[in-house]
Amino acid sequence: MGQVGDTSMTDQGRPVFKDPVSRDNYGPVAPRAGDRMFRALVVTVIAVAIGLRLWGMGFGLPNLYHEDEWRIVARALSFGTGSLHPGSFELGTLGMYICFLLFAAYALIGLAFGQFSSIDDFAVSYFVDPTPFYLIARGLFFVCGLVSIYLVFLIGRRLRGRWAGLLAAALVAVFPVHVFRSHLAFPDTMMLCFMAGALYVMIRDREAAMNYRKDAIAGLLIGLGIAAKYTAVFMGIGYIVWRVWEGRRQDLNWLGISSRLAVGGFSCVIGLFIGMPYFFLDFQHAFPGIVGMESISKSLTSRYSAVVGVGTGSALHELSETMLSPDNIGIIALVCGAFGLMVALRRWPAFAAGLISIGALNIVWALRRDRLMVRWLFATELVLCIAAGYFVVWGYLWLRDRTSAGVAAVVSVILSASLLVIPLTHSIRATHALASPDTRTLARKWIETKLPSGTKLLIVGTRAYNPQPRPNEDSITRELSRVQEAGEGRYRGLIKYCEYELEASRRVSGPQYDIRRLKHNRAYDAAAVYDFNASLETYVESGTEYILTNSLDQREMVMRGLWEYGAKQFFQDLSAKCDAAASFAPGQGTTGPEITIWRVLANAPDAGREAWETKCRYRPCSIVALDSDVQMPGQLKALVETDHRTVEGPSGVYQREDMACLGQ
Repeated sequence: MGQVGDTSMTDQGRPVFKDPVSRDNYGPVAPRAGDRMFRALVVTVIAVAIGLRLWGMGFGLPNLYHEDEWRIVARALSFGTGSLHPGSFELGTLGMYICFLLFAAYALIGLAFGQFSSIDDFAVSYFVDPTPFYLIARGLFFVCGLVSIYLVFLIGRRLRGRWAGLLAAALVAVFPVHVFRSHLAFPDTMMLCFMAGALYVMIRDREAAMNYRKDAIAGLLIGLGIAAKYTAVFMGIGYIVWRVWEGRRQDLNWLGISSRLAVGGFSCVIGLFIGMPYFFLDFQHAFPGIVGMESISKSLTSRYSAVVGVGTGSALHELSETMLSPDNIGIIALVCGAFGLMVALRRWPAFAAGLISIGALNIVWALRRDRLMVRWLFATELVLCIAAGYFVVWGYLWLRDRTSAGVAAVVSVILSASLLVIPLTHSIRATHALASPDTRTLARKWIETKLPSGTKLLIVGTRAYNPQPRPNEDSITRELSRVQEAGEGRYRGLIKYCEYELEASRRVSGPQYDIRRLKHNRAYDAAAVYDFNASLETYVESGTEYILTNSLDQREMVMRGLWEYGAKQFFQDLSAKCDAAASFAPGQGTTGPEITIWRVLANAPDAGREAWETKCRYRPCSIVALDSDVQMPGQLKALVETDHRTVEGPSGVYQREDMACLGQ
């Protein structure tokens, strides 16, 4: 046996690296005293990975604070109505179908044990309390996240030994965005799981003869990954680069390479069909839908960039900010990953070239959107985590050969700790935020405590960014009639959705409200149940008493200017004609967007002394009887026009303190 860290030749004449501190398939390496330490670190990584992902797993429930999560779970349930068609294709459907199977198992268990009396009763239970459904879905993607970590370990171990695998897996385990997306029913972790599986199949192929079985398995996993989330298509490009390079290394002719690529491509199509059958069965709507959603997303981000002054000239600046974001893996890991890819080109040229192509194409695609987010670079982060683990072990061997084993070990431990401490800190902070009280939950409690049932509410913006008080029968019936008028089509599932929600409203106790919704964007939601481009006066005249807004949607509406009426004008009217009855901002111990509950002064029953004192700087000078039909906006207008020092309000006479009326 050669010296530790040396290479020896296999029967096929290829060099095989012998890990200095592990026993694996590279060759017989003697047991080391570090085995016990390695096992302890493995247990630590597993515990940290599970702990970070379980902490805050119930985030928001029973409220639903992310649109993508709602789409996956609600559509999975809609398959129970008799059609497996997803309706739209902005998201991959593999996760939806798996969730549907899990929900079916949950329904059968519930029926067997008497929890549900019928399938309809099972469906209504979702609207009574959706918590079990979301915990099931979140559990699925939580498991996918853990499996992806294990697969990254296997990849790193194949590349440079078990310590490289452990460090790469630890990086993924504490990667903040991976931790966050593992908490919720998002397809990212499922996509990453299949991508890592395909990479592992590819790296295993280097120690075996080129065969079609490996290509078939890799292609199948890539197809399933694309069916989970479309950005896994970059994995397909990486597979092609790897297969061509590796084929030429083994002296295969172009016919042999092409035949293996054909097998991989055919298997990819099979995987895509398994996870997304209606991409083929309804191609005339699926493909334009996917391309259309991408075009809408790019158009919206381009419009945003034009407003805030971000253009293609600042693409590198945008990329650097995203890469250095606290949600990323950290600057040290980024540098080590980049160097690791360069070093790996010498020992694993085909595989490293495939990894580089995956990351490069992912970055180019993300830059087209003009506004980058870390979660759009998931494939790149996977590549960098694997390469960073490879680089640290390579650096240890390089230092050991030039100094001593002790010096190399100390430097490697310090570097490894530096790699992990930054993303771990941010992951703990993000997970703590998930477990903290949310402003939307606090606002809902205020509404249910302060406002009586039947109060007319207008919720402005995306459902997930706002408080979610329970709608009453009138508002659900109104939504149902609008969906029915829109016809079957893409709203077919929404008809049953509204019918079950209507039945649930009759079963539950507690406050229920007459809710209308106003949105700025038709791209991602069921247009039939939202109003668009409406003025504030429309809702004031219809008797709306309170209006709910959030800081996230308000910023997007004003900056993008998507309303014909004009979002800026809407919010100017809002501050002029309404009173901020309550506000909930994130701060110490709370998270979420800033929520403001506006009271429409012309309609709210308690628009009296408090509203007057809020709109103008007056102090009460006497209390006199006043006719009940006095309208505050008219009085305020008269006050501004005549410049009176005193004015009669709904509950008395008020005297101006500084002659500066805020109502102007």
